[in-house]
Amino acid sequence: MLRMKLILILSVLLQLTILVEGKAVPVSETDKKEQYTFGDIIAFPRLPLKRNGALYTYAHYAIYVGDKEFLHKKTGEDISHITGVPVSKLLKYGLSSCIFGKLSDEGGNHRKDNYLDGQISKRNDDEIVEDINNLFNNCGKRHPTKNNCEHLATHLRYGEKHFQQNNTALQKLLKKDEEPVQEKTPKSKRDFPEWLIETSANQASSAA
Repeated sequence: MLRMKLILILSVLLQLTILVEGKAVPVSETDKKEQYTFGDIIAFPRLPLKRNGALYTYAHYAIYVGDKEFLHKKTGEDISHITGVPVSKLLKYGLSSCIFGKLSDEGGNHRKDNYLDGQISKRNDDEIVEDINNLFNNCGKRHPTKNNCEHLATHLRYGEKHFQQNNTALQKLLKKDEEPVQEKTPKSKRDFPEWLIETSANQASSAA
């Protein structure tokens, strides 16, 4: 129960920035060295737990769409994700929605994370495009553990929803939560020393 509460707390961190509109973190050209292709899952690590950045609390996820044209995508937008919406856009999108965004607005710390490649085949581009168009501003109420940014990203790329938080502290909690709980079996007479069983039996005989 405590472990599940910790998972929920960390998952809620995925939504902590939804009501505040701030300035984007500048992104240098060196931060853009890694090239993405359409349909790549991009992870944005958040809240470092170690000074050297070796471990982060959780990651935000998006799908890279590049310069491919979509009905609602504006010039310069190159990712699709479910995210919190700034106050200025609440009336248009609500608290959260599937929208387009800019890679540069998410900060320079990001990486390609197609972690299910080799296990699940990437869907063809037409299927991904169709889903992105259908889900724009229409992907349901966001939920920390049932309908979040990683669920959307993996669904778009693989056609399946997954929530693993790869290479983060939250991933470790999720793995522990999946471990089967061993139920304690009630003690039988065989669990007690023979001398205690015999003594109890002798006491019962004397009382009779």
